[in-house]
Amino acid sequence: MTEHLVRSLQSMGHDVKVVERRFSKSISEVGRFSLRKVASAAWMPARLLGAVTMRRPDVVIFFVTNRTFSFLVDVLLTGVLRLTKTPRILYVHTSGWRHLSRQSKLMGSLARFTFNGARAVVTLGPRLGDDVRGVVGDAPVRFIANTTNTPSRRLIKDVGSGPLLVRYISNLIPAKGVIDFVQLAEVLISEGLPIRFEIYGATADEAFQRKVEARVTALGSEQLVLRGHVSNEQHMVRILESTDVLVFPSVYEFEAQPLTIVEAVAHGVVVAAYDIGGVADVASNEYAFVTSPGAVDGLAGFVRRMHENRSELNRLSRAAQVHFEQHLSPARFDQEWASVLEEGNRLESEKPI
Repeated sequence: MTEHLVRSLQSMGHDVKVVERRFSKSISEVGRFSLRKVASAAWMPARLLGAVTMRRPDVVIFFVTNRTFSFLVDVLLTGVLRLTKTPRILYVHTSGWRHLSRQSKLMGSLARFTFNGARAVVTLGPRLGDDVRGVVGDAPVRFIANTTNTPSRRLIKDVGSGPLLVRYISNLIPAKGVIDFVQLAEVLISEGLPIRFEIYGATADEAFQRKVEARVTALGSEQLVLRGHVSNEQHMVRILESTDVLVFPSVYEFEAQPLTIVEAVAHGVVVAAYDIGGVADVASNEYAFVTSPGAVDGLAGFVRRMHENRSELNRLSRAAQVHFEQHLSPARFDQEWASVLEEGNRLESEKPI
């Protein structure tokens, strides 16, 4: 999303400098301690100070997170921005702020310190907006959903009578629900339905990967296949162009707004997901299917219905594309950010001298 935002700002004529703030180089490093991360974090405030004192930006769009280590770094970076009186817009891509602020009085105070004085707080949707309201203070909260590049060719899906192709596309970690996907496949394959199930995902935990492989092997059906990771953006496009239903069974309590779902909707892929975090903001039941976390039977019932009723599948597919064009497209993303920046400049100019 950083790339999308940078391109959007540049298309508006803004001069953009990115100060990189990523501590993990791969999925397997996320949440794990390392001296390299500590060294990078220690150097980060100095890098930010140098950037804002040399360029004196009109505004800093600050991606804030609430995972403990990164959050404490963000507190230091907030201190730099407040000390230098640099205007900032906070861009919130994670849920869990209410949980963080309730951990202790100290964490609650640090969260309010981070949000206090921001020109605006931009979240991905109403669910994440509700999550931050206890810590934002007087800062206005705006919603700008994730976006993705419009597919090179718009698909008007017309699914025939062949086997339904249902896919899982996410990291292979327990919280992302791949075992639920396997269970879904087991249920429907046992009913004799000619539905194909495929799993795409990067390995983050080798022991868990072996568990998934063992479960797939135990089923012993060619209808369920473990495909490996998605190699690049073009690979993802090819996968989505042939997918009928994307199942996103994440039970991760801090799920925000998965880009995989946005990409699926852009391609007219019908989505079935658990109602967790901000998922329902981009997987409305008007063009998708959202059910309670852990409700594999609900997912199975929906996929079964899509197999039996192709006209309904086609209707939902077209509705997904319409929703993308109206609410999730790059053009809409650009318009929303232009509005936030314009409003921020207006409020700044109205402040008493």
